[in-house]
Amino acid sequence: MEVPSLGLGRTGTLSMQEALKILGYPNTYHYSSIFANVQDAHMWNEALRAKYQGHGKPFGRREWDQPLGHCRAITDVPAVCFWRESLEAYPDVKVDLVDRDEDKWYKSCSKLRDLIRTCDVFLQSYRPGALGKRGFGPAELAALKPGIIYANLSAFGTAGPWAGHRGFDSLVQTCSGMNVSEAASSGNVDGQVARPLPCQALDNTSGYFLATGIAAAVYKRAVEGGAWQIDVSLAGTMKFLRSLGQVTPSNDDLLAEGEVPRHYFEEHESAFGTLRAVKHSASIEGAMPGWDSMARPLGSDEPEWL
Repeated sequence: MEVPSLGLGRTGTLSMQEALKILGYPNTYHYSSIFANVQDAHMWNEALRAKYQGHGKPFGRREWDQPLGHCRAITDVPAVCFWRESLEAYPDVKVDLVDRDEDKWYKSCSKLRDLIRTCDVFLQSYRPGALGKRGFGPAELAALKPGIIYANLSAFGTAGPWAGHRGFDSLVQTCSGMNVSEAASSGNVDGQVARPLPCQALDNTSGYFLATGIAAAVYKRAVEGGAWQIDVSLAGTMKFLRSLGQVTPSNDDLLAEGEVPRHYFEEHESAFGTLRAVKHSASIEGAMPGWDSMARPLGSDEPEWL
């Protein structure tokens, strides 16, 4: 191990992995590496339980060498959760951290407060308590903008021993056992013990729950007044979906033959080239729902309401 890149997830870790490869570090451990070796998922689960719940022996150099011994660099979760342990196990490493100028940080926080003063709904999906430590918790925002609706999306909810843990769709699928049942329902093709769902079902369903909660809060605010808070978790969504039961797999009638016809898609030019997306499934007389603009590089637009 030579270079632990300790930026948090969703801070360009995948592009950092590619950059490290170009710089001569082909074996860079990223979250996606887990899918190439399912046993790593069990190892990381043991490490997390030992560190955050006190179950089992904390990992040392010998244990870390099992998943990371062949790697010259690491990036992304879950490895960054063990940055201190990584430095102790590999004392000769050169650390790379995501850093930010304090003046720029203050400026962006001030701009965010200006936007909040004129908004109706504040939706966030950071780790529970993370924004509260920076002055953007529900109570602070209710004082800043009376009547605001504060919607939270977390991985494991606001209560229980895992409440403060980071997480996202694929991680909750893995630690909840959904991937195992998905592999079993498909007949454990190619000997797969775990298999990701064919879509990010927890993200998508949680989005609908959030929208429903926000709509209900708008109604309650109109009738009763006050500020309202909505909490949705990926783990809660997982429990709901699993409570619906699991059907006997039968995909033969769902598989399309050949290429999907072009009229099902829409294409737009962007700074990343031509991007294609699936068209909206519904149409309205006189209007066609769709994407007015596609993804753009970070920093392309001013932080302001359209």
